[in-house]
Amino acid sequence: MTILPEDFEPGPVHVVCAKGKQAKEHPGNILLKSLVQKNLVDYSACISKSERTYIVTTIMQQIRDNGGGEFVRQLDGRWYEIGDRNAR
Repeated sequence: MTILPEDFEPGPVHVVCAKGKQAKEHPGNILLKSLVQKNLVDYSACISKSERTYIVTTIMQQIRDNGGGEFVRQLDGRWYEIGDRNAR
């Protein structure tokens, strides 16, 4: 995980990795949900783990290509970019 600046606030392109209504209604999380739903049939049809990994990686890249979106989490009042492994 990479610590973000103290004044960081998640923007509309960030995916907030948290529970609750606020995270669920965040614009980046809504985009993520729509991308997952668009790829659900293909993901379900995958035979191998590598095929599933490719789809997940593609979704994550689409988030990042959308204005520099990242996957972030707040811990002890500070924001962190959580990296690919935790985002999966």
